[in-house]
Amino acid sequence: MAAEKPDFIQINYSVSTTNADKRLLPLARDTGVAVMINRAFDDGRLFARVAGKALPGWAAEAGVTSWAQMFLKFVISHPAVTVTIPATGKPDRQSDNLKAGQGRELSAAERAEHVLEAGQRGLVDAGLAAEYAHQRVAVVGELDLDLGRQGLDTTSGSPGVNWRPYGAIWLAA
Repeated sequence: MAAEKPDFIQINYSVSTTNADKRLLPLARDTGVAVMINRAFDDGRLFARVAGKALPGWAAEAGVTSWAQMFLKFVISHPAVTVTIPATGKPDRQSDNLKAGQGRELSAAERAEHVLEAGQRGLVDAGLAAEYAHQRVAVVGELDLDLGRQGLDTTSGSPGVNWRPYGAIWLAA
């Protein structure tokens, strides 16, 4: 990616598939390559695992009222992500998905906590969740703010974007 520098990449990324966080997403962010995320719901498997379970206590503070919003907000809050494709054709679900683009983004600490909780709920391997959360918190330290969002170019698909809903996806404004 660094050598070819495509305009954008499309990858799988969700609370249960965070491997892209290790190398791919940081490289895209650093090289200004836009990132399109698919399978934010892990092909629907995430919903089966949270059926009947309450959202984390801090979800309301982030303006999250459904699991779909939580899973999407996790994805779009990553500093390298430009757009996500929720992949639904049902209008009621589209309306709910769009709400994830409203309000504030999740902080790096909240994203890490979400992955830890996903491990505790059996959405992902608990050991991998702990490793992810430890890495993210170590990177963020005391900052706990929208990492990479301040003062960066908003026209190149890099971090610094203001999200706006457009149909069933979020576009960088």
